[in-house]
Amino acid sequence: MAPSYVLAIDQGTTSSRALLFRKDGTPMSKEQLDLEQHYPHPGWAEHDPNEILNSVVKCCQHAMEKGNAHTADIASIGITNQRETTVAWDRVTGEPYHKAIVWLDTRTSETVGKLIHGPGGQDRFRAKTGLPISTYFSAVKMKWLLDNVPEVKKGVDEKRCMFGTIESWLIYNLTGGKEGGIHMTDISNASRYMLMDIKSGKWDQGICKELGIDVACLPTIKSNSEVYGTVKGFGSLDGIPIAGALGDQHAALLGQGCIEVGSSKNTYGTGCFMLLNTGFEAVPSKSGLLTTVGFKLGSEAKTYYALEGSVACAGRTVQWLRDNMGLIENAGEIESLAKSVENTGGVTLVPAFSGLFAPYWREDARAVAVGMTLYTNREHLCRAALEAVAFSTVDVMEAMKKDVGHELGSMHVDGGMTANNFLMKLQADLLGVEVLRARMPEATVLGAAFAAGLAVNFYQKVEEVKEMLVHAGGWESFPNQMSMTVRDREYARWRDAVTRAMDLQKFDSMEKKKKRAAGAHRYILSIDQGTTSSRALLFDSEGGAVAKEQMELKQHYPHPGWAEHDPKEILDCVVKCCQSVMKQAGAQPGEVAAIGITNQRETTVAWDRVTGEPYHKAIVWLDTRTSETVQQLTKAGGKDRFRKSTGLPVSTYFSAVKMKWLIDNVPEVKKGVAEKRCMFGTIESWLIYNLTGGKEGGIHMTDISNASRYMLMDIKSGKWDQGICKELGIDVACLPTIKSNSEVYGTVKGFGSLDGIPIAGALGDQHAALLGQGCIEVGSSKNTYGTGCFMLLNTGFEAVPSKSGLLTTVGFKLGSEAKTYYALEGSVA
Repeated sequence: MAPSYVLAIDQGTTSSRALLFRKDGTPMSKEQLDLEQHYPHPGWAEHDPNEILNSVVKCCQHAMEKGNAHTADIASIGITNQRETTVAWDRVTGEPYHKAIVWLDTRTSETVGKLIHGPGGQDRFRAKTGLPISTYFSAVKMKWLLDNVPEVKKGVDEKRCMFGTIESWLIYNLTGGKEGGIHMTDISNASRYMLMDIKSGKWDQGICKELGIDVACLPTIKSNSEVYGTVKGFGSLDGIPIAGALGDQHAALLGQGCIEVGSSKNTYGTGCFMLLNTGFEAVPSKSGLLTTVGFKLGSEAKTYYALEGSVACAGRTVQWLRDNMGLIENAGEIESLAKSVENTGGVTLVPAFSGLFAPYWREDARAVAVGMTLYTNREHLCRAALEAVAFSTVDVMEAMKKDVGHELGSMHVDGGMTANNFLMKLQADLLGVEVLRARMPEATVLGAAFAAGLAVNFYQKVEEVKEMLVHAGGWESFPNQMSMTVRDREYARWRDAVTRAMDLQKFDSMEKKKKRAAGAHRYILSIDQGTTSSRALLFDSEGGAVAKEQMELKQHYPHPGWAEHDPKEILDCVVKCCQSVMKQAGAQPGEVAAIGITNQRETTVAWDRVTGEPYHKAIVWLDTRTSETVQQLTKAGGKDRFRKSTGLPVSTYFSAVKMKWLIDNVPEVKKGVAEKRCMFGTIESWLIYNLTGGKEGGIHMTDISNASRYMLMDIKSGKWDQGICKELGIDVACLPTIKSNSEVYGTVKGFGSLDGIPIAGALGDQHAALLGQGCIEVGSSKNTYGTGCFMLLNTGFEAVPSKSGLLTTVGFKLGSEAKTYYALEGSVA
């Protein structure tokens, strides 16, 4: 039975999608998953390559399930993707060295600046590649990875590193990954590397050498429509040929039916991208546009070229209004708000959040809002945001007219923002031409599906794509109705505002230079070891989390009421999380000022001083195996027998009764105590001991906040109470030294990329939350809702006894010579 469908993957900036197309070009089924966006520093934008792969596979499988389609029903797979976004991965392990650097990321500004100041300036590679030097293109992202991520440099030196854009990463993994996966790119995506000779369609050896990029690390360049390989190792997808790949804007050019010379399209997505088909001629631009590949539909086919104008922020501007400014709750609101005012009230917004792309190519530009008064409201800003998208397109259209020497006809449009009728009408007025919106809403993905279908003779000729668009309902027209006088006046206002956005990056750079000159560390590494997971977060000097990693912990419940953790699993998870965030941020040990630890309190570990091995699994804070021990202690002297000294009632909750249970029930622990080999501690003690050397001189300590939860520490002196320890049969020699919450305890040893970083802070989780919530004044309080619920009230330097069933505990002590803050606590298990 002949196949009935083509499966198309649309891997974009904010989501991954898969659509199953019938032969007539109509979608049968689809699936979409959003992608997590990572912004570790101002101007940086990253994606997790493994998340991209997983989301794509899930979308494909779900789209097939929804369409009740099987492997044999699918003729081929086509891929369209966010362009320029760059991945570097290991040929042997198949794992990425670093998160993918997204196309709009501007971390490479310094790299670009150095290249521009060399011979030839910004256009030094334009004659060969058709592109100016910009943060936008893949080559400078690869160079940054080489210069800043040691694993990438090592991988290149050892011929293990593979570079590629998103379609390369996907095709490599889908066709086998480290087990023979195909390392390739298509000619449209390759034309965006700033490394490919635009006329020959091959990597330019001279440019690669100049940038220090080994050609052996680059993918093989293929056409947009041929069988690259078949899927292996992904269940229901296995055996389907992957037969088409195009960068998203090239797919849209094809999917909009712009197959004749002079036809153009504009796609409104995260950015805005206008392409003009120039036929078999690569037209050089003198007006700030890009000369790029349009598409090449077969290994022996001729290459269609295009002129392109790229705008960094279109839909991204609307996201900014929603997510950063909170002016709208959802993107759909912006149309009604913009229409509710007659004009912008004099406001012009230039959304140069990632610099200005075509036709200006100014990395030094930054976003500005010009003309605001006390009259300005959110409606004006919403209208100004939509105007900015339309004006940016006018800039590109004007540059295209200059390059081709004549007026352009109507413009085909697609992309999510085209659903905004107000924007489409505004665009037609400001361009002065008719705007045509295809009634087929999936033009970009259709282009990928069509290319894949052509390669396997599912489709026979290029012209069929136009028939599909007509079949889907043709186009909806938005005519121009604005006078030339008004249009010229409005455009002049825009151009004036654009000039005000220029050269603002210098202020960012001055601040960075000041920080570098001062020799400041860049990061603090924080460990959060909780009841259900281990986490690590890397914070910058302004308190922003630039990277994070989390690993779930296995929970052990050997008997009713018992709860245990594996101490070695905890250590392993913590180390992996720390190393992962360091890798994500490309951070070196010397850039990390210190490590701070916060942990689940009361969870108790006993281990051997000589071997460094735990005697038993850690007994978790909510474990109730010690009920009999607690009853015996309560019977002998009442529940509050230790409260005056420790601030705590006798309870299964606290560490002392867990230690007593271990001594009474685990022979190895009792023997270890008798031989002075046993070390007791809570989780921060176990971690610090191991991180600072373990059995080879690791530091046995606890901080005063965790110590205050042992039911062994005199709350006022901050020392172990010898009498209580003796009464419970716990040798003080087995207990950790008590230190403040903020001092250097020791440095990491034996953990690779973490070595040499000082460990300089430790607090129980609820004490860390008290400090982290800024509750540093007497009377301030916080409540944390987690596995349990914990409310703390800062009582200042006074340990206030509770007569109402609360706990008197340490708040924090920020330095070895500092005074101790105390707190009252109510705990809900």
